[in-house]
Amino acid sequence: MSKRTKAIIVVTLLSLLGGIALSLRHMLSPRVVARAITPDGVELCVVQESGRDFPPFRTSVVFRKPNTNWGWFYYDHEDWYWRTGRISLDTTTRVATIYRDGEPRVTFKWDTERFTLMRPDHFFACSGAQSRLRGDWAPGKRIE
Repeated sequence: MSKRTKAIIVVTLLSLLGGIALSLRHMLSPRVVARAITPDGVELCVVQESGRDFPPFRTSVVFRKPNTNWGWFYYDHEDWYWRTGRISLDTTTRVATIYRDGEPRVTFKWDTERFTLMRPDHFFACSGAQSRLRGDWAPGKRIE
């Protein structure tokens, strides 16, 4: 085998290993898959992080009104990878709609904090955050 062939093989293997490492880092680190800010400053995010179960991801919806801690809502503790999500805001009704794969999955009425989960396998509704996150929490950090 020539030196050139060996070099090509080594570079190819190193590139593959680097790509795998970067993909794993991306998938295992907490990440925001959708984010929106309402005109009155309410932030809303869909956050996904590696979980302990299989399927391997835990997905949450978090929100924060100005000058408050983040509120947390359950989405799924055994979820599949979200490449992206989308949040649309209806400023007239003050309702945010979270879409996954083009389908509405959550509505959130930000003035009353009314959260409605509409997954095909699970329907849930509540008013007010299910829990509050620590004051130093920010999107991109692990939810404890």
